[in-house]
Amino acid sequence: MLLKSLVKSIAFTISLLFLCAPIRAEQAPLEIGVIVPLSGPLAEFGYAIKNGIELAQETTAAQASRVRFLFEDSQYRAQATLSAYRHLRNTRSVKVVFVFGSLPSAALAPIAEAEHVALFALDTEPATAAGRKFVVRFISRPEHFGRVLTDHLAQRGFKRIGIVLTENQYLRSMVQGLQDSLQPGQTLEVVTTVTPEETDFRTAVSRIRAGEYDAVGVLVLSGQIALLYRQLENQKVSFPTFGSDCFESTTEIESARGLMQNAVFANTAVSVEFRREYLTRYKNDLQINYAGLARDFAVLIADRIVGTALEGTSAEIINELARPEPVQGVTGMFQFEENDAGDRFFKFPVVLRQVNGVQARNYSPGAIPDNQMAQQDGESLSDRARLNLPRTGEGR
Repeated sequence: MLLKSLVKSIAFTISLLFLCAPIRAEQAPLEIGVIVPLSGPLAEFGYAIKNGIELAQETTAAQASRVRFLFEDSQYRAQATLSAYRHLRNTRSVKVVFVFGSLPSAALAPIAEAEHVALFALDTEPATAAGRKFVVRFISRPEHFGRVLTDHLAQRGFKRIGIVLTENQYLRSMVQGLQDSLQPGQTLEVVTTVTPEETDFRTAVSRIRAGEYDAVGVLVLSGQIALLYRQLENQKVSFPTFGSDCFESTTEIESARGLMQNAVFANTAVSVEFRREYLTRYKNDLQINYAGLARDFAVLIADRIVGTALEGTSAEIINELARPEPVQGVTGMFQFEENDAGDRFFKFPVVLRQVNGVQARNYSPGAIPDNQMAQQDGESLSDRARLNLPRTGEGR
């Protein structure tokens, strides 16, 4: 009888301890602001990034509940970008932001640095991150793109290179990347600079003809590319040409009516598996390279942050993400680097792409092992009307 009473007393005491113990609240998810163009002429980039992040969350379903991505429309305008940032900071107190494009990144970088907000920028301009502790670029440096192009031009024996350039921060960084990557004997000259609104390229065409270049870089914005090619044809001027990742636009390729055929450009690429998964899910491949970069960012967050640093400071989150170990993603093997100039960035494989038919394909898949990168067997389901996306009309 005494033993039975003692057992009851112990059980009662234990139950009281459980009742009185403080209840640990479930850890709130890490909220990440994503500021991308979801309307306006660059909406296809924004939707590709959004789609890539959504696919990543499905891939990492176990961690998906621990991180929440909050999408805001930058309209690819500085003021709209700043308004989106303020909304995220004032209503959700986010401490991590992912932003697309040179113009929005340039607007946000000094503010994020001052407010100690971790900013990951899909921006090729090194100055965006240089000397800043809270800004990291999530794309390779301009010379990594430039080297791929100048190597190709050198292999074809092209030494005298002319450039038609639209005044734009992103395109200027691409020119600098080419300049920094010139091979022995190669020269580069900006033939003419035009405004983003320019549609009459007759002067540019005349200067190209007079320059006797081996190859011409068409570094103008989406909405200008096909116009320039048609005006080159009208004046019977023909040169081997190359461009920027704006040449991914199926709208420009179709509008050029075959005149962009065989033009090359440097860009990242995605794996065969990711391309198939993306096409199956979204029925298009518009700017799929950026979807791949966004997917790799979201998975990196899941792998390195979720469960270890959800409550950490912005600086701690950056330090965790920016570990130097290489990471295998759908874009290939990538890793964090910091150079002597203070540029902090993730370096991704860059491949040569070529306009072929109504789309771009990998020209040099050997730059990344064949089993990792898409071979682009011709399958493409691009359909702007089905997505109700606007035509591209300006650049980054």
